[in-house]
Amino acid sequence: MANIRELQAPGDLGLRPDERAAESTAGAGRRIAGLYGQAAEAGADTGRRIAAAVVDVGNVAQKFMEHREISQGAAESAKTLAGLDAKWNDTVKNADPNDPTIATKFREETVEPVLEKLKSGFMTEGGQRFAESHVEQFRNHFVEKTSADMARLARVAVGQNIETLKNELSNAAINDPTSLKTSLGLVESSIGAMVDSSPNLKGVDAAGMKLELVGSTQKEIVKAAALGAIAANPEAGLKQFSSPEYSKYISGAELRQLEQQAKSVQRAAKIEENYALQTQKMQKQDVSDAREGQYLQKMTSDDPQERASFNPKAIANDFQLTREARERMLSMAERSTKPETDAKISRATSVELFNRMRNDDNADPVKMKNWIDDAYSAGNLSWGDRTSLIKEVEDRKTPEGLALAQDRAQFFKQYAGAIAGKFYDPVVGSPKLYAAERDARRVEQDLKQKGLDPHLAYDPSSEYFIGKKVQKWSGSMQGDLGDKAAAAASPASNGPPPSLRGIASLSYSPTRKQYRDDTTGTIYDASGSEVK
Repeated sequence: MANIRELQAPGDLGLRPDERAAESTAGAGRRIAGLYGQAAEAGADTGRRIAAAVVDVGNVAQKFMEHREISQGAAESAKTLAGLDAKWNDTVKNADPNDPTIATKFREETVEPVLEKLKSGFMTEGGQRFAESHVEQFRNHFVEKTSADMARLARVAVGQNIETLKNELSNAAINDPTSLKTSLGLVESSIGAMVDSSPNLKGVDAAGMKLELVGSTQKEIVKAAALGAIAANPEAGLKQFSSPEYSKYISGAELRQLEQQAKSVQRAAKIEENYALQTQKMQKQDVSDAREGQYLQKMTSDDPQERASFNPKAIANDFQLTREARERMLSMAERSTKPETDAKISRATSVELFNRMRNDDNADPVKMKNWIDDAYSAGNLSWGDRTSLIKEVEDRKTPEGLALAQDRAQFFKQYAGAIAGKFYDPVVGSPKLYAAERDARRVEQDLKQKGLDPHLAYDPSSEYFIGKKVQKWSGSMQGDLGDKAAAAASPASNGPPPSLRGIASLSYSPTRKQYRDDTTGTIYDASGSEVK
């Protein structure tokens, strides 16, 4: 077992019993005081922490209110700006651009009350700062916007007035180029006064606008005057505005355009002159045609006295007739005193003229009538066949008549060979074609009288198609041979050859088979060649 020694305390620690008691009491007091101090310190710290927490809660609430005001205020500010912009746009639509008070009144009477109301809706310090910033931005925005819009309106108004001025002076210059110098001076003074007097156009903008408008307006007026001068006298007008005096108004490209304009005016003048001559000629031709018709009525009248008035002297002295018409009518007057043309000759001539008119699409009615009357005057056409051919010419003057003539021409081009024979012989072919021509016109007339379309005569699908009569017109080979034999036995029965048909008086000798010009005594063989 362990040996535990007894510890002996020192006999004297230097403390007396009474001192130890007092020191103990004092120590206890100090310890108690320390405890109370610690308690007091702990209470003060808790108070500080509570106060700080209260401050933090207040700050959070304040920040929340500011955030809510600013968020709502931002959206409301956007609506306010959009609404004020819309009101200004409506105001400026019908605003007088020359009234300088419109923008100021709008800012003072419309914008400011709205901005004050917007600002008063913010209660927090941060919200008020936000509102003041936006209100100031809105003020600046509307100062700039209203000023710019009124200046734009002023430019538009000035531009419109200047456009009217330019148009009026351009019209004056093009009608009277001598007014140009006065117009140029008027442009400069008028535009300067308009721009300077506008309360919404100021400074550099106004000065630049003035220079631009004066220059562009003067150029337009100079070009108008140039066009007017060229229209009046192409050569002199072009020379005048090609001079250095007008080089600042007319560019090189524009000068080339004026040169082309001068050429165009010259061409147009030539065309107009030709048109006037053609119109005058047509009017004279119409009078002549009417007068010619009166003479033809006299020539065919049943009244002897009226027929007697159709005489060469009356025709030669009637200057309502054209020269060509007088010559033609004189030939017809002479022809009317001679016997009627042989039917075979007239039929052959009719077929020849019908074909000629169809093949010459560019022949005008006057030219066609001359062919017909020349043939009649030469004794190669009877009066009845002349009348039929003239009717053909007159019918072509209407769209309906021309369309029908074209259908008829197409038919005879397709069927002429079947009617007259593959190798055309005038002796036997002309009578067949003549008969077909007459029948075609009879069918057309019958259809018209029935109220039907005359074009049905040339429609292969129609029951009235005249192509069904080709066999009737073409006849037989035996008949053709007989006609040829008869013609060979008596050439004169078919008339003289074409080269002799213009001779006024011609005799034929059956025994010699020769022709004699009774006026000159010249002898021709059956083919028309002169016998030496």
